[in-house]
Amino acid sequence: AGIRSGDRIISVENIKTSGRTLSEVVSQFRGVVGSKVDLCIKKQGVSQNGLSAVQDVTISRQNITIESVRGDRRLPGGKWNWWLEGEPNIVYLRISHFGNRTGLEIAQLIEKLVFNQVPKGLVIDLRGNSGGMLQAGIAVCDLFLEDGLIAAVAND
Repeated sequence: AGIRSGDRIISVENIKTSGRTLSEVVSQFRGVVGSKVDLCIKKQGVSQNGLSAVQDVTISRQNITIESVRGDRRLPGGKWNWWLEGEPNIVYLRISHFGNRTGLEIAQLIEKLVFNQVPKGLVIDLRGNSGGMLQAGIAVCDLFLEDGLIAAVAND
């Protein structure tokens, strides 16, 4: 649709987004898969006349899966490169949030990576992690820790 990271959504279905909550705006995106949504987008950056370009686009509603685990950088085909740039024997995992599939994603990924080449190290980057489900965080920790208590919840 020509929408890029950094572009701003100005309106959804001709209703301005400013002054509205995120959940109000997101609710307009929900609907029947395949149905259309009209957006007005303010492009990131400045055009030749010194103003940001505004563009009307129509997108189709789809079911999407938000990945919680990312690699070091994208390969030309769009897949993640899991090996740290400049350190080809180090695996890099950036966990953006702990969702119900995060532990499974990491377990499957590590199994695949170790099958091809045993890494010398692993970086788990939690910078910018928005949190998420406690059980998902415990599942990730359980992949790397021996027996013992991982987390405790206290009610005061």
